[in-house]
Amino acid sequence: MKKFLFLAPIALMTVFFCGCETLRQAKIEPAYVMTFYSKVQYPGQTDMIETEIVSPFDNKSYWVNGNQFFDSRNIEEIKMEQCADDPDHYYLYFKLTRMGINRWTAMCGHNLNNELVLMVDGNFYAVFTQKLDIVENQKDWVKCGAKFDEYTARGIVDHAKDNYTYYNPDINMLF
Repeated sequence: MKKFLFLAPIALMTVFFCGCETLRQAKIEPAYVMTFYSKVQYPGQTDMIETEIVSPFDNKSYWVNGNQFFDSRNIEEIKMEQCADDPDHYYLYFKLTRMGINRWTAMCGHNLNNELVLMVDGNFYAVFTQKLDIVENQKDWVKCGAKFDEYTARGIVDHAKDNYTYYNPDINMLF
């Protein structure tokens, strides 16, 4: 019994100092996280930062700059819209944070007429060309140029707010 009384304050201090963050992370894990990379035209120029990605769809290799341009941490909300020319696929619209708008603009400008590689949860998803498509009459919204199948699009939309909360925790939730 005396041993328990000695260990109880230590356990309470552990939960108090690190438990909140641990519990938060255990409750919500990011899923359907998107990362956007620049496709390298001439691989081998800078081996230290280039990474080879193999497509599981056609077993084709793509070389990308290992530094991602954009990811899900800057997306507050996502909407999906069926493609007019392809009813089996969807376009996604992102509501971006202020930093997200800057990074998206830089990504689009730097990769003008070049292809980007999209990864979902660390796995290859698509190669596409992105234009700076800002949605009219909706501040902070942009259109992603990649086409998504319905299952993936719904997963990304459903997990967008949880991913944003995970990567941008409320300061009051940390303690």
